[in-house]
Amino acid sequence: MRDRPRVPVEDLTVLLLTHPGGPVLLQAFDALLQQDRRPDRIVVTGLGADDAEIDDARDHPLVAERGVDLVVRDRLPDPDGEAPLWRVVEDGRAELPVAPRHWIWILHDDSVPEPDALAELIEATQRSSGVGVAGPKLVRSDDPRRLISVGQQLTRGGRVVDAHVARELDQGQHDERLDVIGVPLAGMLVRSDVLDEVGGVERAFDHGAEGLDLSWRSHLAGHRVVVATDAVIRQGPLGHPPASLATRRRVRQVALARGSVWAAPWRTLVILLTSVLAGLGLLLVKRPSQAAASFADAGAVLTPWRGLGARWRFRGRTRVHRRDLSGLFAPAASAWQGTGDTVHEALVDRGRTGGGAAALETGPVSEDAESLEAVPGRWRSLWSWPLVLALLVAVIAALVRWRDLVPALSGGGYGVRGGAVQPVLAGWTDLWHSWADPWTGEGLGSGSDPAAWLLPMTGFTWLVEQLPWVDASRSPAAVTLTWLLFAAVPLSVASAYAAARVGVRSRWARALAGLIWAGLAPLSVAVDEGRLGPVIAHVAMPLLVAGVVVAGSRRQGAQRTSTTFATVLLAALVGLFTPAVLVLTTIAGLLVLLFGPGWGRLRGLLLALLPWVLAGPWLRAVLDDPRVVLGGAGAAVVGPSEVVPWQTLLLHPGGGLSPTLWWTVPLLVLAVGAALRRGHRGRRATALLVGALLGLAAALVAPLLQVGVVPAGHTEAGAAVTPWPGLFVSVAAACLLLAAAQAVELPPATGRGPWHRPLVAVLTGVVAVAGVGTLAWSAWSGVGPQLMPAARTYPAVVTAQAEGPEALRILDLSVEDDTVTYRLAGREPGLWVRDHVQEVVAESAGRVDGAEEAADRPGHEALAATVAALTDVGGVTDSTDVHRALLDLGVGYVGLRAPEADPLVATLDATAALSRVSSTDDLLLWRVGGAGADEALVAPARVRLVDATGAPLAVVPVEGPRSTLRTSVDPPAETAALVISEEAGWAAVAQVRASGEQLEPVEGTWPLRYETSPGGADQLQIELVRQDVTWWLVTAGFALLVLFLALPFGSRRRRLT
Repeated sequence: MRDRPRVPVEDLTVLLLTHPGGPVLLQAFDALLQQDRRPDRIVVTGLGADDAEIDDARDHPLVAERGVDLVVRDRLPDPDGEAPLWRVVEDGRAELPVAPRHWIWILHDDSVPEPDALAELIEATQRSSGVGVAGPKLVRSDDPRRLISVGQQLTRGGRVVDAHVARELDQGQHDERLDVIGVPLAGMLVRSDVLDEVGGVERAFDHGAEGLDLSWRSHLAGHRVVVATDAVIRQGPLGHPPASLATRRRVRQVALARGSVWAAPWRTLVILLTSVLAGLGLLLVKRPSQAAASFADAGAVLTPWRGLGARWRFRGRTRVHRRDLSGLFAPAASAWQGTGDTVHEALVDRGRTGGGAAALETGPVSEDAESLEAVPGRWRSLWSWPLVLALLVAVIAALVRWRDLVPALSGGGYGVRGGAVQPVLAGWTDLWHSWADPWTGEGLGSGSDPAAWLLPMTGFTWLVEQLPWVDASRSPAAVTLTWLLFAAVPLSVASAYAAARVGVRSRWARALAGLIWAGLAPLSVAVDEGRLGPVIAHVAMPLLVAGVVVAGSRRQGAQRTSTTFATVLLAALVGLFTPAVLVLTTIAGLLVLLFGPGWGRLRGLLLALLPWVLAGPWLRAVLDDPRVVLGGAGAAVVGPSEVVPWQTLLLHPGGGLSPTLWWTVPLLVLAVGAALRRGHRGRRATALLVGALLGLAAALVAPLLQVGVVPAGHTEAGAAVTPWPGLFVSVAAACLLLAAAQAVELPPATGRGPWHRPLVAVLTGVVAVAGVGTLAWSAWSGVGPQLMPAARTYPAVVTAQAEGPEALRILDLSVEDDTVTYRLAGREPGLWVRDHVQEVVAESAGRVDGAEEAADRPGHEALAATVAALTDVGGVTDSTDVHRALLDLGVGYVGLRAPEADPLVATLDATAALSRVSSTDDLLLWRVGGAGADEALVAPARVRLVDATGAPLAVVPVEGPRSTLRTSVDPPAETAALVISEEAGWAAVAQVRASGEQLEPVEGTWPLRYETSPGGADQLQIELVRQDVTWWLVTAGFALLVLFLALPFGSRRRRLT
């Protein structure tokens, strides 16, 4: 840049800009009177010559005695009320002289310069050569210790890198600044000829970007822009409002307009991409205001005409190459520093090394100093020695309790069976297809909605399969279920420890609360009976109840909002296993909505509605038959109720009694005592007692709610099905535990008897001893006799053929009390955790006016008829029809669970189509023979090619569940049709193609028959069309949003404030 001489200040004009509602002029005139260098004239804008303020200004000593000229410019008319700043400045300087030695000092009516401010600005123009613009240090008028601006620093792309300056204390940390890319218009000292040379104030850039644009153009015209840090002006919000989103956009547009025209397209693209990426990243860490600011940068490129007009009006006035200004810009890497600091603040707690109450006294400090005392880190707040010791005790208790079932915990085993749990051989992909495919279930399957809990179990099983010691070739699904049952005790400890925080600060007390919760009867009974859903509900129940308590709080805040959304997410997850939890959460949310204070009502509404929204298309099943909300994974009981009301009041769900039955009485007494306290803790305990009473009432009513009877073909057919009351007992127990927690810690208070605190301490100790004793007794008693280690259900050769290309099915017969029950098994897993309510609802869905629709379920009708013919002891020995029926069902093996001496064994031995193969201890097995020509027998298979008479010709290899495949075959010349052993309703959700042509099933035939020809059957494809994909995608997106809102990002200092 060419060196230019220093231009003295011989003529000085103060351009005083007034605003409607601003301070009176005398405040600015008083400040100008105190200046070491007085101006030659003052131009006042925005007021009329007859205004009273102008009369006062004429009488001010600065004008009346010191002879400073006063020029008044009338208010400019504007349809928006106040004229834009650029018009006001241009009108104010319209009649001023334009000369190198004439300088203009731009002030606002809320600008209060320090006495030496003008002299320091003038000194800055003389200290350096070629200065055309000088700016002051701006501080807040209401708090002069706080900075507003010390020049402007930004990248070449227009990203401000010193926005933090406006939040800093003025400690001289920026006083070394000199040359800057820009200074604000407020307080700017500018040569009148420079202002005229660059075209005045640009009309395109408002909202606080006027000074930056004017400074940038001055640089391009060959004049320096400096900041005089010793010139201090106390500035109000009218003349220099806080930076807004519009300010960010204008700064970006200034950078695009004043940069190189050739680099503008590339810089536009960079601004767009980086702004969107930064905004998305800030949204991810829950910084919506900063994210909005980043997105505002992206909006700057959406109005290119603004910058094009400004560039055109400045054409021909550039004297300096733009590359010569490189030293004035901040490095490009610094543009991301602010975003990085924000993300770091969101993810990492500041001040991990802070002291506490015992921090050392540091001695006297200045009142201007800010406290940097740290708050405890998030990890430190979650981890504690009491929790570690409680978890260690819980793990030991679980190991002692499972001492007879330790082999079942092996990752290479088959888990446990018994109670509500049946053996299963499945991995996560099998569970995924069981949930996601439109045709699911074992055997012939059905098109009814799958069990909701299969979705989370798919995720859990996938996690388990990633462990190196888990054998994926066996049954990871069974291992996952077994581990969940085993981990219920330590998980309950952790859950109650976290939930007790709503009433107890002491970590030792919270650890004891966790041990008490893990030893309660609803959990031990649920584990003994293999009730997966109630076990998961018991584990999560303290967190759900605590979430409702926090949501019903009077106060608002980010922490309570995050807790509410976390509760919604947890309720939705648990509700997939036990839908009754959704009903209970809705009731709790409605109670908060009706009786909660302030913002708590809105959070109660969220609790009542959002969990159902997260259920997705499963809501259709609820609307079709509301009884499904009483079911779940092991959440129903069959047969007469064993619930005794007085035992329920002692938090026992029924079943075998233990010596610790009465040990819950101290907990009940302590909870009632907490409700007698005064203040918010007493009110909270009272509300929790109401919740406990509602839970106990539901537990007493549950045995009276008969959902239906067990359908025929199932074990215990004809028995009544009712909800298991233990789930509701868990709700009551969680409310009582958190209510009792409100009485543990007593703050100092007057008017309380001296016996009160010792009594509470003794009662709390009794509750702790009784609770830990209950856990110890539960561990010593071991797991109930219903659960036992599971083994492979069928021999390996049978399993291999079921999962192989033939996709064979196994007809599993059982004889109990002279009654034969049957089960058609295959490669697709069924609900290996019994859901009796789902069985009742599925059976009801296949009935119309009490009569089965045989036309819609011909496969099931054929199955029942085949079982009847096969088990007809003493019937005809001609088994041709039976053989054909077995082949139509895709049955390759028939199994019988009965003693060797049972008459049915001889009947099956006498059936010509069956041949005895090696059996296991509890299963007798027969193989089904093939069919077709003697020289070319075709083995049983689920998909096969047949001739015109229906005789099988070849097996079509199956690749996935439900007969899905994509394969090339060499069809025999006699091929006339493709036969698929699936239920008739399967055809409605399946697409069958031969050589790319979609086939339609022959109406009125079963098994399903698709006519084709030898030339058209060489390329076969069968796939299932997924249903409700859009609905599930929307639900998944909404769940991600709720998860995002539930994440507790932010430092603890920020969240606790």
